[in-house]
Amino acid sequence: MKYFITALICVFVISANAQNKTPLAERKNELKVGSLQLLLAGNVDLAYEHLTNNNFGYGVSLYSGKSLVPDNEFSISPFARVYFGENEKLGANGFFVEGAAKFSKNVGAGLSIGKKWIHKTGFIFETLVGLGRDFKSGQEVYPRGDLFIGYRF
Repeated sequence: MKYFITALICVFVISANAQNKTPLAERKNELKVGSLQLLLAGNVDLAYEHLTNNNFGYGVSLYSGKSLVPDNEFSISPFARVYFGENEKLGANGFFVEGAAKFSKNVGAGLSIGKKWIHKTGFIFETLVGLGRDFKSGQEVYPRGDLFIGYRF
């Protein structure tokens, strides 16, 4: 686990030091890590997002750690987002609405809202809050949320 997090940090540092002159609106890939859950509970939430244009993106999130829903210590969650961008030069940014599915030992789906800020260097800070419904377990509703830090490349 420590080696994985160290490798992820190295990727961010190498990416940040690269002389990427591509405008932010033309960069179409993002890699993010859920920082709040990682620091407070040791849970790992990694997300990759591909941006199709300034208003839409899709991706996948991998979660590993403690969960409020039984048998959800590891899950894969594909998602799609619609952005209501504040700055066209930055590409997909600002307020967004997300729909996501969740696959683990249980299956679920949910909706989230959030906001993404992006620095001119490509670093990302993102908030996400939402609820989902687990279709197989006795607990029908589960929370979703975190503070993500990442990089657009």
